[in-house]
Amino acid sequence: MLINGLAFFYLLKLVEIIFLVVHIYTDISLGPSVANITLKKLQTRGVYAFIRHPGTTSKLLFWLIQCVFYKKFWRVKYLFGYTMWGVIYILRALTEERHLKKFAEYRTYMKKVKFRFIPGIF
Repeated sequence: MLINGLAFFYLLKLVEIIFLVVHIYTDISLGPSVANITLKKLQTRGVYAFIRHPGTTSKLLFWLIQCVFYKKFWRVKYLFGYTMWGVIYILRALTEERHLKKFAEYRTYMKKVKFRFIPGIF
């Protein structure tokens, strides 16, 4: 066995905290707003230099770890709920991108940062 149960627990908690910190960082860097599509400055530094939607990615991965860690993930209602929220957040990000493509600065950013959610994959 490569890793014992207690070490795995702490490793998972560390990864969970990293995703939470990334999510908080992305929220702070975008500034306060009620709507997802409001007048904001385009972020291209930090985690935004690697993926275009780090807030969505970190939030979904944080939730996934929460589900798996508490062993409720495999219950149908939790799996269904997580999947539905995941679909909603991904569709929200894609809708936001459709709107932002209208701006030349964002199209340039899309050419530079190829991946939406996971570097090297999607």
